[in-house]
Amino acid sequence: MGTDLSLIFKREPWQWGLRGDPYLWREIKNVCVGKSLDIDDFGITKFVYEYIESVTGQPLTCDVMAYVKRFAHGGMSSGGVSGEFWISRGIPLLIENLHKVKEVIFNENYVAEKIEGKTREEALDEIKSLWKEIRRLNKTIDANWDPYNISLDFLTMECKVRYNLEYIAAAKKHFEKQGWEYELSREEKNDLKFNDRLELIKSIEVMIHKYLGPGHGKIFYFNDEKMKFKHIFSYTPHNDEKQKEAIFEGKTKSEILEGLRDIHMGMWRDSYMRCYSYDRAYWSIVIKYIDGKKKEYRVTQDFADNFNDFLELMGMSYEEEWGWDGGHD
Repeated sequence: MGTDLSLIFKREPWQWGLRGDPYLWREIKNVCVGKSLDIDDFGITKFVYEYIESVTGQPLTCDVMAYVKRFAHGGMSSGGVSGEFWISRGIPLLIENLHKVKEVIFNENYVAEKIEGKTREEALDEIKSLWKEIRRLNKTIDANWDPYNISLDFLTMECKVRYNLEYIAAAKKHFEKQGWEYELSREEKNDLKFNDRLELIKSIEVMIHKYLGPGHGKIFYFNDEKMKFKHIFSYTPHNDEKQKEAIFEGKTKSEILEGLRDIHMGMWRDSYMRCYSYDRAYWSIVIKYIDGKKKEYRVTQDFADNFNDFLELMGMSYEEEWGWDGGHD
């Protein structure tokens, strides 16, 4: 496998914890220059935990707010290192970056080692074992999650779920090449049911709810191919005449429906609120259908599957929505 682990530091967080965190990020990046990418989620997490402990002189926990003199360059919180930031946003982003860099290599190796040369029935058994492991991991995390004591084990379990989903996607491509019939899991059946109702969507409401602050977002109307939207606030009714509908200049209705199908939104869990959000913000999504039914999700940004892809599809971003004041003075 290629070298230069520093590649996973190239995409940086859009928001830091304390002023010392970006200097620590770049210092670790420099240490990783030329190092092998042959490392897994647990390995990179353990490495960062231990490096930060060596820098701050104390174990990395959510309540750590350490001062490091060499990271002090002026301003409030200068030289400060936030354990909360690294656990809830910094390390998960590094793991996500690691996935992106290694995705193709890992998927190819998985198929070669676990799927190729097997019969259809043997390959199905391997895929079923991955789904079984995904359910076990989610059940374990749900039952034991402590937002104030996020250990290496919990971060690793979250990442194993993501990897297993990538392995399953790669295995399904192998089934297509072989002309084999694939047997859907219950999660994939839910996705199929969701996709079957895409054309019935009437509107999608997407809101970010700030800690100790009002929520706001957008509601998108699927009446026409050229869609409309308007801004909404938690403290005003959705039919507030002050908020006018506007033409959505992003994707068309057909493109968004296809995008929802591609990101497998139907496989999302209803809630990802067990995950700790660095800034204590969470998102709510309400999908309303023309037959009166609706589907709701509550998610934190860092852990929901494909959530950033969903925001991009809807022409939204965490940065924009977090900082938007609705045009109020």
